[in-house]
Amino acid sequence: NVCVVCGSDRDCIRKSIVPHEYRRQFPAELKEHASHDVLLLCLPCHQLASAHSDRLKSLLAQEYSAPLSSASNSRFTQDHRMSRVKNCARALVKGQGIPDERRKELMAAVAEFLRCTPEDITPDMIQEAAEIDTRLQNSEFSPHAELVVRAVREEGGRQGLLEFQRRWRQHFLDTMNPRFLPELWSVDHNPHQL
Repeated sequence: NVCVVCGSDRDCIRKSIVPHEYRRQFPAELKEHASHDVLLLCLPCHQLASAHSDRLKSLLAQEYSAPLSSASNSRFTQDHRMSRVKNCARALVKGQGIPDERRKELMAAVAEFLRCTPEDITPDMIQEAAEIDTRLQNSEFSPHAELVVRAVREEGGRQGLLEFQRRWRQHFLDTMNPRFLPELWSVDHNPHQL
């Protein structure tokens, strides 16, 4: 049990050579033998390998028009109206030193959201409004890995996915120059050909 890159036996952790986010999108028969792509690396080598993986992910993002993360490609968006109500309610919960006129404005905003009059609002209602979730599910969101794997499959089918795995393995070899790989480890590993 040593780091496959430098041979250190201290603080080794597992590294998925084909990142889990991509492999999760593979068909079941290609997920079954994922252990081939899980290698031990010491912490410094793991951090370096992760940095190199991030560079390849960025390249894939460009190649397949699959952004890694952006405001337009995030799982959630903010509902600004709800955020305003939440902020008003939180200010009311803290409540200290708010001028009467401002307190009325805050109460009116919360009351409008709750569809009641400011006089009907209870402290529990204010507390509930202060804790609302202001995130909305982004219906147009597609995770980067899902977009990449879908494009790879559309271009090359099963063979495309095997080449995709091979690309990650070769990238690991080229960037990390591992000297202590398991004897049967191979860039071209495909258990279905055995």
